[in-house]
Parts: sequence; structure tokens; C-alpha cells
Amino acid sequence: MLLVLLSGVVFGVAGMRYAFDPSPVYERFDQRRDALPDEVTGPRLLVEQINDFQRTDFEPLAPDAQGIQRAHAVYKELGERQVDLSAQQIDPQHGLDELKAMQKDYENNPNVSRLVFYPDAQTPYLYVVYAAEGRAVYEFAWINNGWLLRAYTNQSDADTLLRFVNSYPN
Repeated sequence: MLLVLLSGVVFGVAGMRYAFDPSPVYERFDQRRDALPDEVTGPRLLVEQINDFQRTDFEPLAPDAQGIQRAHAVYKELGERQVDLSAQQIDPQHGLDELKAMQKDYENNPNVSRLVFYPDAQTPYLYVVYAAEGRAVYEFAWINNGWLLRAYTNQSDADTLLRFVNSYPN
């Protein structure tokens, strides 16, 4: 009887550790994403509201100097925590190459404290934490059809960013 009681306490304490220490934020990125249509427009790409995050600034989809379509939006959660989301049109055949190039750039950056790359995931993505201007920056980058999406923040924490990217409709 004492053995059963003792093992219950041991397993209970171990279970409490996992209940209050969830898996790392980069392992909780939602893989289930709807494919973006080929001819998506800026407002469809960078929607007006994502859960509690309201879009406060918007740069519509437009070609840059190299002819690459880009868009950018700033979102704020309850008017305070800011998350930036940028989208860049890429060749769907070479989307993974774009993420690999990002990974290589971050590997060479001495300010990077965490870099995790999931090229074989259902939705290939990268997660990075680095220092910029004295602040921690958290970033997720993922591929969706012919788009490279990057969500990042230096005004919120990693869990806030995760909540944003997992609520993003695509």
C-alpha cells in the first residue's frame, strides 16, 4: 500500500512539472494551415483582425525594386503588445530555399540565442530569438504556398507571438 501511495506522489509531482512547464514555444507552432490562393490580395493576406490583435498599420501588397511582391502590417493586442507581420511572394518551387537562406543568415549572426528550423514539417518554418537594439526579438517565419510569412516582435514575449501566429488564418 505504501509503495502505491509513494509511486502516486512521485508521478503526481512529475506530472505537475509538465503541467506548468509546457513544451517550448517553437514546438507549439500550429502546422495546420490553409494554402493561400495564388492570386491573394494584400487585405486577404494581412487580415484586419487576428483574435485580439487589431491591424493598426498596413502597407499594401506592392512590388519592390526587384519586382517581388511584398506587404507589411502592424498588429496590436488590446492596443498594447505589437506584432509585425510581413509577407513576401516567393517561387513555390523554391520556398524551402528561402527559409534555408534565412537560417544561414541567422547562423552567422552573433546576436542569435535560439535558432530552430523545421524544413520537413507539414508547414516548413523557422523560429529565432535574437538581440537587436538592446531588446529580445522573437520571430517565426513559415512558407504558405507561394508566400514567405514572417511574424516578429520586440515588444511582446514568445508566447504572445505564438498566440498570434497560431491564430493567423493561413
